[in-house]
Amino acid sequence: MSRPNPETRKNPLGVRRPRVRRGLTLVELVLALAATAFIGLAVATMLNAVAYGSQSGTDTRDLVPRHRVLSARLADAVRHARQVVDQTDTTLVLWTDDANDNDDYDSDEIAWIEYDGAADEITFATATDTHTPATITLGDLATTKTALSGAGELDEQVWGRDVSAFTFSVDAAPIATQLVTWHATFTFGTVSDTQVHAEKVGGE
Repeated sequence: MSRPNPETRKNPLGVRRPRVRRGLTLVELVLALAATAFIGLAVATMLNAVAYGSQSGTDTRDLVPRHRVLSARLADAVRHARQVVDQTDTTLVLWTDDANDNDDYDSDEIAWIEYDGAADEITFATATDTHTPATITLGDLATTKTALSGAGELDEQVWGRDVSAFTFSVDAAPIATQLVTWHATFTFGTVSDTQVHAEKVGGE
């Protein structure tokens, strides 16, 4: 005896009619929507992580040359200096050389290296070539720089930008200083990087 086709069923009159398929219930629909939303959230999170990682890698690669350039400039200045004549956490003042051969501190032989925390910059300043040198004392360093700046005879260069933190330290008081160390933190985009360098005074 043959079994009836499950796709059809008889009515009381013996006429076969198609079986009506049942649709999704409300619970099944809610579960399907929840699963779709979960998958969408997971994909969005993954894409965001990839994008963040790519940007962080780019920012990190940008910091490396900034550190190298600033450290090379500072090391060269300290290495060729005759003396450290003044120092604070954010300032280093160098007697670059006895260019006038008089064994005195002259205004055109002094260099100021300073960290400006408000601008996140490291600057290097010396007297311009048009300045007429004058002998000064160590107590005149600040007023000498102010006077040079006011007279338009101060040549100031930016040696480093995006420097979020910076400090100088020395192994001994100015004049007797033999080693200068600096901690520099660069911040670019979402990445910060701190490096420490040291250089011997007059170590050329």
